Amino acid sequence: MEYKFRAWSIGKQDWVYFGITNVPEWVHEAEVEQYIGLHDKNGKEIYLGDTVKTGWQGEVKGYVVFEGYSYLVKDSNNKNLYFNHPERYEVIGNIHNKEEST
Repeated sequence: MEYKFRAWSIGKQDWVYFGITNVPEWVHEAEVEQYIGLHDKNGKEIYLGDTVKTGWQGEVKGYVVFEGYSYLVKDSNNKNLYFNHPERYEVIGNIHNKEEST
């Protein structure tokens, strides 16, 4: 797995993406989110803190967390959903910006 991260830049008002070898100096003051090594149904990289939805088994929305030894999606009822089929999920925002689209 490739180790990739992102942090919100207040100055740029956008995400700054970086790897282990090119960490910005200001990042220690930001909340850093790690790429989980999976892509959604549109090919978009999935990061911790992303808000995702799936139409599989009815529409479910939740956010990506790392718990125990696994990446999971927590729904609004705090129920764990597993990434058995990441191609069924779509990134729609993140816990900081809320939904980008529906």
